[in-house]
Amino acid sequence: MRHADWAPELEQALDVWGAIRDNILQPEPAKPPNAASAPWRVFANRLVSERKDLILLAGVSREWRQKLRDNGILTTTQAALAGPQKLKELTDESAGADIFGNAAANELNAPVLRGDRPMALPQRARNLYFDFENADAIAPDTKPYVYLIGVWDAETGKYTALLARSQREEEKIFRDFAELVGDPAQALLYHWTEHEAHHIKLAANDYPAISSAMRGLLSACCDLKKAVQKAFYLPAPSFSLKAAAPAFGFDWRQHECGAMDSMAYYWDWISNNNEDAIKKVLVYNEDDCLAMHHIHRSLAQNGHFSIVQALEKINSGRTS
Repeated sequence: MRHADWAPELEQALDVWGAIRDNILQPEPAKPPNAASAPWRVFANRLVSERKDLILLAGVSREWRQKLRDNGILTTTQAALAGPQKLKELTDESAGADIFGNAAANELNAPVLRGDRPMALPQRARNLYFDFENADAIAPDTKPYVYLIGVWDAETGKYTALLARSQREEEKIFRDFAELVGDPAQALLYHWTEHEAHHIKLAANDYPAISSAMRGLLSACCDLKKAVQKAFYLPAPSFSLKAAAPAFGFDWRQHECGAMDSMAYYWDWISNNNEDAIKKVLVYNEDDCLAMHHIHRSLAQNGHFSIVQALEKINSGRTS
């Protein structure tokens, strides 16, 4: 490796560092909940929230955020007060509307409807909310597999956990899932993102004996995240379930358990038969299912701000 080969990159890095040192450049943080890497993550998340940084606006590109900053709009509050017309002039028709909607949701700390009325999703005889937990990153020498399928039945108010102790049991829990659903034509299977549908497709390919049943499940799937994105602006930096559900008033029972934690707890259960560990995983998974159910009910409820109402509320706050 020769210095000459890296000299331009080194010079550029030194220029950036010098600009930061001299307070000429303020680097943009990442989106919460990972606004910075450890050990600064908690501090950075808090700082971004306190500053009402534009990074909190979901779905707004870096290009448009920089355009706003170049025109003196540095916070979500300033973006909301600028109003939709000004934001459209600075960006374009679509981006300006989205920036205002997201900023208004953040300013009001409430969901704001994209349209004029609440959105109602279709329902069937059985309405199930399901979530998968995967074993992959914790044990790299093991083939990744779905170890838990959690299902919340809206009609019975019951949570069912289908748990595998190894990759060999994955096919069984998918078969049990299909049996739990019954006739797919009579059910709707709500999930969040394409993660679950992707793994059902993988199961259809990996296990020929249940391939037909898996295709039936896919025909009944409904991505709730897409529905929420289509219907609402949220006071949240993204449309991840952990960001979206609190915007509708939902909270998890365990704040110390996330996706990676659940994998660690699962392997603790496998290796040490730690029942307390697997109980944490089950609570975590059940709450994910309950969060989707809570959001779904909120979609059709009256009382959400429309864009017009949000604009009126913000303007009245400015003049009061």
